[in-house]
Amino acid sequence: MIGRRRLLAAAFGALATPSSPVIGHGRRRVTQGELDDAIAQHRRWLEDRTVGRRADFTSCNLAGLDFGFDHPDQVVLRNADFTDADLSGIRGNDVNFHHGSLQYANLSGSHLKAPVFSNAVLTGADCRRVVWGWPSTRGPLVPGYQMQPPEHAAVLMTAMLSKAIFDRGRIRGYFYDCSLTAASLVATDLSQSQFAGSSGANRFGMAKLIETRFRYTQIAEAAFKKAVISRADFLGARLDPQIARDLKVRDTINVSDQTGLSVVDP
Repeated sequence: MIGRRRLLAAAFGALATPSSPVIGHGRRRVTQGELDDAIAQHRRWLEDRTVGRRADFTSCNLAGLDFGFDHPDQVVLRNADFTDADLSGIRGNDVNFHHGSLQYANLSGSHLKAPVFSNAVLTGADCRRVVWGWPSTRGPLVPGYQMQPPEHAAVLMTAMLSKAIFDRGRIRGYFYDCSLTAASLVATDLSQSQFAGSSGANRFGMAKLIETRFRYTQIAEAAFKKAVISRADFLGARLDPQIARDLKVRDTINVSDQTGLSVVDP
């Protein structure tokens, strides 16, 4: 079994260029049985490129399928291709899309309790009304902060999220050096998320942050300078002091002068 920590540690490792036959290519409906078999074959392919088959669901319809929602083991889909696929309403637990292609995929209404999107490409993806990083779609927000690293959150490390639409979604995530350029986060709930990385990481240039909720977040690195901000809510957020100063002069609410990360409890 491949552990979640081990896969996250390998987030920056190189993957071999695909050379095996693919599964599910073309515009067609995929059954639950086909998906389960593809996941098993893909796992074999990752372990040995001479056996198994790489999962390629380009432009396929997987709407509403189960990606292991009630299973504790990680579903490993590293380097799989879901470009332009319909993944609306899918359900899963610890699903690993490391280095996966989800460009222009429809993930709307999906519920993934602990997904991994490290180095994944979600450019232009439809992620409206998603629930990622939460065990329940309607669980209440308990004021406070996550422990770091977040073991039960969505992991988005160096993920390409440009032009993706997250409107009215609910994401508790660990964002590390992501690109959210021109993304839409209208009424998106990012409560209890963490934003980290090198200087200038987590770029929100031209992103729509309209009534976006950053409640109880921890933001060490993020670039909001060119974002379109209206009534973004930072209630209880712990912010880098310079980020806090910059946000106070924007159309935000609940940005406190006492939110610097230097006061984070041990």
